[in-house]
Amino acid sequence: MLDGIKKYTTPDFLIELNDNTKIIEEVKGWVSKKELVKKEALKKYCTENGFSFSYKTQKDLNINGNYRKFLKKINDEKN
Repeated sequence: MLDGIKKYTTPDFLIELNDNTKIIEEVKGWVSKKELVKKEALKKYCTENGFSFSYKTQKDLNINGNYRKFLKKINDEKN
């Protein structure tokens, strides 16, 4: 719930491993109050339903500038 209103969200990824482990992965470019509320709701859902939960920000992904290089490469290939 955000500001007293029930909200719904769809996570970015559902990862299923060979050992049947299921991970919900959420990736965010920036973090706002709304995103933090969604993060906590997803975390709670995962705990209650036997999923692992992973949360990454763009900063987490951009170690050594590799994420930005990857995005640039994809963009260059499209054009």
